[in-house]
Amino acid sequence: MFRLIWAAGNRTSQLLRYAPANRLMRVLRTRPHLAWGGPAIAIGVTYLLAAASIQSVVDNGGSEWLRLAVLVFAWNGLKFVLAGPGLVLMRLTSNRRNRPRAHG
Repeated sequence: MFRLIWAAGNRTSQLLRYAPANRLMRVLRTRPHLAWGGPAIAIGVTYLLAAASIQSVVDNGGSEWLRLAVLVFAWNGLKFVLAGPGLVLMRLTSNRRNRPRAHG
């Protein structure tokens, strides 16, 4: 049973690697794109606003299946909102590491 759950989790992880938001996150974590922390937060806020608007549709009598979209949008929004400051910190630490030291 444990092996089946483990295999299903691995397969799901491999499939979700190609989701658009996950692909964008992988690109943002590369060195040339570390300056994109601010726009990543803006993308995250957009995802969260979309989740809120879909949730209001559900609350006003929309299909209950839309809750799945709310979950996906909220999860992606949190990923981008939390990744934004992380990208800025990664850029600052990589600049500090690569800066030549003054020998005095």
